[in-house]
Amino acid sequence: MAKAFLGQVLLFGFLLLYPLSAESIDKETRIPINGLEKIVVNGDSLEEVRLGVNIVTTTATVKSWEGDELAVIQKGRRSLGRITPLAVTHARRGSEAAVSLSPVDSFGIGIRIGAIEITILVPETWEGELELKDFSVPTSIEELRTGTLTVNMQKANLTVTDSEFRAVEMSMGADSNFEADNVSAGTWRLRGKLGKITARNITGSVDAETADGNILIDFSEYSGTSRLVSKLGKITVFVPADSQLDLSLSSALGSVGTDLPAIGPVTIYDSHRLEGQIGTSQNTLAAHSGDGKVRVLSK
Repeated sequence: MAKAFLGQVLLFGFLLLYPLSAESIDKETRIPINGLEKIVVNGDSLEEVRLGVNIVTTTATVKSWEGDELAVIQKGRRSLGRITPLAVTHARRGSEAAVSLSPVDSFGIGIRIGAIEITILVPETWEGELELKDFSVPTSIEELRTGTLTVNMQKANLTVTDSEFRAVEMSMGADSNFEADNVSAGTWRLRGKLGKITARNITGSVDAETADGNILIDFSEYSGTSRLVSKLGKITVFVPADSQLDLSLSSALGSVGTDLPAIGPVTIYDSHRLEGQIGTSQNTLAAHSGDGKVRVLSK
């Protein structure tokens, strides 16, 4: 009898720590942005510290919408354990607003299995600066139109597609990869560490640096001044065949090359360095790698 009672107590305690459920998460928070010039969304606490098993997939998506407020939508499903929506708080100071996303409980015990999808909707008529600060979950930016986009990724990957900005500034974590496709911006400032920087079908001047990662930039049209640097990775650049620009390519241990016709003077061209002029434009492209190949190719 005592053993049966003890078993029931243990089972009850187990269910308290590991409750089973199949409940959905559906929460929306709206924030007025009238008069704001900058919005900072802080995501450094998106993941809960947990003692036990934590298998909760959290992703973030940012896009424009027709509304006149900033909206944060959370959707998800919890299969095992207690999974609560993130707390969304915001504070306004002058023309800048700070929005924080964080777990309701910063520490938990037990097993959690489920998924949470966070969608941040930015009014399509707003032209201020949007900053995603210290994001630690995979993030996708889709069909976003705004002024300046600034993103600091701690450790997750970032993708940007079908968007338009005045300027883009990205700072990636140690293993974070950055990918962009069909994005227009006046200027790009990209900083990586071990991950790859890949941008296809883009416009604008690019200033990109990475420690060990490869850099691939595919320009839909080329104008302005671009500078690409990788200490150990390779650099590949695609430009339209009729592009006119001054080239400055170098690699300490790798080789350099281009298939663009040298219409103007070529002052230096050997296996590690190329200095030359393609046409008569004032556009410039400089690329340097310490260890990898450097290629500028027509498309």
